[in-house]
Amino acid sequence: MAKFIRFVVLAIGMAGWFSSGAMGATVEETLAAINKLPAKERQRRLEEGAKKEGNLVVYSNQGVDTIRGYADAFSKKYPAIKTNTIPVDGVNSRVNRGREAGPDAKS
Repeated sequence: MAKFIRFVVLAIGMAGWFSSGAMGATVEETLAAINKLPAKERQRRLEEGAKKEGNLVVYSNQGVDTIRGYADAFSKKYPAIKTNTIPVDGVNSRVNRGREAGPDAKS
């Protein structure tokens, strides 16, 4: 689970870093710059970016209890970041409802 949480922090941190627009660099340049940082500095910056992003949405085909467990563990370690879990079947239901409503339906 610790690897999963580190991955999620990395993903959120990267999203925060990219969305900040401060770097003005390509994805490849940004990744190269992050990878050159010492481990502790890289982790600090990624966590800082994740806090700026503010939330995490987990889409998963795992059981509800499993993804909720991951989200709870993440929230415990990073309380400043709100988590929301959506099972993939919930996503499929939303897509299907939209498809059935047709292109002119209001969201």
